[in-house]
Amino acid sequence: MKKSRQLKDEVNYTDKMKCYSTDIIVNGTRHGFERMDERLNIKSVYKKGRQIQLAFERGLGRVDADKAPKKLIKYIIEHEEKNPDDVIVRIYGGMAYIFSNVGLLITVFGLPKTMRKIYENTMRKINRRSAQYIAA
Repeated sequence: MKKSRQLKDEVNYTDKMKCYSTDIIVNGTRHGFERMDERLNIKSVYKKGRQIQLAFERGLGRVDADKAPKKLIKYIIEHEEKNPDDVIVRIYGGMAYIFSNVGLLITVFGLPKTMRKIYENTMRKINRRSAQYIAA
């Protein structure tokens, strides 16, 4: 009896894993964490939480239309409208992160090759601009 109760508690805990950092509590679904294991090869729960936090804060999204090319923004909007629920798509590190409207990581997947090249070129330009502002 104890074993079955213990297994239930473990399943309930893994349904919504929490990672605690100094600033913010980052949540992800079990599916989102499993996809991070598969596609990013990150095993540590802390590192997953940090990656989720960085993707949510620094990733390119619909709101960054002035920084990113139209093709990339169009790709983001397509994926946001493809899902029936309100979702937020962020692109960070060549991967697309899909969050719920409350900031819960739903899944992670890689960008197609053409979109990845556009993303990398965009990030190089953004980094150059920020370096110029710092130097000036």
